[in-house]
Amino acid sequence: MTETEESVRTFHEAWKRFAHGGTVEEGDGVLAAWAGVQWPILNALFLTSPVGGAAELGARLDRLADFTAARPQFGILVTCNEWTATGSESEAELAKHGWVPVETITGMVTEDPAVPASPQSALEFRKVDTPALRQAVADLNAVSYDVSLEMGREAVDREALFDDTCFSYV
Repeated sequence: MTETEESVRTFHEAWKRFAHGGTVEEGDGVLAAWAGVQWPILNALFLTSPVGGAAELGARLDRLADFTAARPQFGILVTCNEWTATGSESEAELAKHGWVPVETITGMVTEDPAVPASPQSALEFRKVDTPALRQAVADLNAVSYDVSLEMGREAVDREALFDDTCFSYV
């Protein structure tokens, strides 16, 4: 597996977890990890493999449009430059389907990072295991991303996001 494939797959797996309690559908070169919340970043659509050209990209975007047509929330489309047709072909096809570039993100893959040799911090970290701590994480995310507390709480303060396999510390 290449670093690009590993990074993209890791991204997919994370967003499938964020969609826990929502809808996850995968097939024919696309993935929908849709939490079903008002904060679009948690309603994500992906390409799951390289695209052969503009026509194939258009067909995949049509499948995603069919999926989103039945959803009342907005979402985001995450693409990988290495997996789409080059240059203006992809840009034109994306625009034709109503998608506009908003942000460039960089994938990150690492092996086990070295543990820093710094002294213990005076900070106290708590595992998020109560409704009050879930709400604190939701509020921190809302403030950090400049969205309303209501939107942050709807997206993040969900018991389904916090279990033995998916957890946070605050």
